[in-house]
Amino acid sequence: MNVELAQVGLAELLAGRANDMQPMAAGGERGADAGREHGTPPGNERLLRRIAASFGAVALRRGTMTKRKPLPKPDPTHWTLKPAGTKQYQGTYFRRLEDIEAGLIRIYDSPMPEGGRFLYLYYGCEKLGRGIVGIHNMWDAKDAYDQSQPLHLSKLKTAVASMKLAIADAELDALFVSDDKTTARYWRNTIAHDFGPSNVQHVVNHSAALNGKMRKFLINQTPPVLDFLKKTYAHLLP
Repeated sequence: MNVELAQVGLAELLAGRANDMQPMAAGGERGADAGREHGTPPGNERLLRRIAASFGAVALRRGTMTKRKPLPKPDPTHWTLKPAGTKQYQGTYFRRLEDIEAGLIRIYDSPMPEGGRFLYLYYGCEKLGRGIVGIHNMWDAKDAYDQSQPLHLSKLKTAVASMKLAIADAELDALFVSDDKTTARYWRNTIAHDFGPSNVQHVVNHSAALNGKMRKFLINQTPPVLDFLKKTYAHLLP
């Protein structure tokens, strides 16, 4: 083993920020579940996966893996900031966020159990969160929703404070902290990276409480964001 890489990988592991490295958190849980289901000692499996993740981070830093795209440039006159949701303005933040209400109606009109609604609601919350960050930074909406720009909790909190939205940190933490087994993001990551019967049951068990929090977030916070667009960017309309 390359000792230098091992040392750097260990440093990367210890210094990693859990909220900004959600695959790491999911990977740790994946290792534990893999050990239980396939007979591998959980501690060993978890350690191996963490080391692999550390080497992946080192490789990324050294340019041997695909890098994330640079942050988009702010553009306070970009057309996607226009507070209009008509067909003429498909692709604006306003139109994208208006669709959340229609999505909620469809979710609760459909005969599915709470466990089935969990992922729909989570992705709705992530859509709103990404929109808040993008609006705050005055990005093209297409860039804000690009797969290369993951939602970081710290950036979301900064945007919420700057836009003076009445969203408590605790409300955001309950949805988007990635290393806490009581949060929506933790179980979204776990079910995405380690789908299996035990984790499905965990999601089912947590869904009743988490679904209520996510639905409340979407219902209560989408209108203020739309109002912010109306007040701040009305001058962009013809």
